[in-house]
Amino acid sequence: MKKITFIIYFLFISIGLFSQNREGSIFYSFVEKTDSEYKINVDIYEVEKVEFIKIELVDENKNELVVETAELALREGKYYLKFNNTEKEVVPEDINLSIKNEYNDIKYPQINIKLLDKLLRIVDYSQKVFY
Repeated sequence: MKKITFIIYFLFISIGLFSQNREGSIFYSFVEKTDSEYKINVDIYEVEKVEFIKIELVDENKNELVVETAELALREGKYYLKFNNTEKEVVPEDINLSIKNEYNDIKYPQINIKLLDKLLRIVDYSQKVFY
């Protein structure tokens, strides 16, 4: 009985350590770096507050190298994303963005993703550092 209890206890601790704690966050993001671009996927769960998605590429000294902003709009029951002078219909739970990777010599590049409201206040924030 003690072995079974220990195994169950160990299993719960392991799951807790390896799961991503996003409690209180209204979105999840995934960033993939290639030689030519950063591919960003954003899944917004509470889209009502979000008007803009701001993507920042910063170096190890926190210098902003690239800043791109996408505008998210609800029209006639559908969401539209305007990014890089192109507008397309999107699903808030699966938004794909990309920015060019022109700075391959950065030692520790970091992508910051900020969800902003209509007054450009930060609603939620995520970051990914590449080592």
